[in-house]
Amino acid sequence: MSGPGGRLAERIGKAMSAMMRGGAAVPTKPIPGASTAAARKGARKPVAPPPPPTPPVSEAVKWKAGAISVSFFIVIVTGAWYGATLKTDMEVKEKKQKALEMTADESIAILEQRRTHLNRIKTELEQKIAMLQARRNKDTVAMEEIKEKDKNKPAARPLNWTRGSQ
Repeated sequence: MSGPGGRLAERIGKAMSAMMRGGAAVPTKPIPGASTAAARKGARKPVAPPPPPTPPVSEAVKWKAGAISVSFFIVIVTGAWYGATLKTDMEVKEKKQKALEMTADESIAILEQRRTHLNRIKTELEQKIAMLQARRNKDTVAMEEIKEKDKNKPAARPLNWTRGSQ
């Protein structure tokens, strides 16, 4: 090899082979043409040998690792599901307990609120049915009367109650 680059590669090759054999250490004198700061100062770090090749993994080891991974996944999912079920069961028990502790006046008030809400929904549905029948019969006068009634009444809002708060 000729030129400064060739000599550099030759010296690095010799140093690597010496290290691989466990022989002499890497020379510490600077290599001409090297642009590293260590080479300019005259000290050179030894080059680490390449890592040994990894042994091939057998199919049995791969299957075993896959089975372990899948079993961990199943355990985690089952635990999360069981924990969520416990939480919902506890919430249901708390709601039932609240319902049992509720006074008669409170339960009557809740039932009256439900009743008014359901009556509003009932009237709206009856108006819609009447509107559809009028449209089917092409009765424009009846449709105008129903629209006038709709303008005067407020729309039903959803009632905020849950089954457990009865």
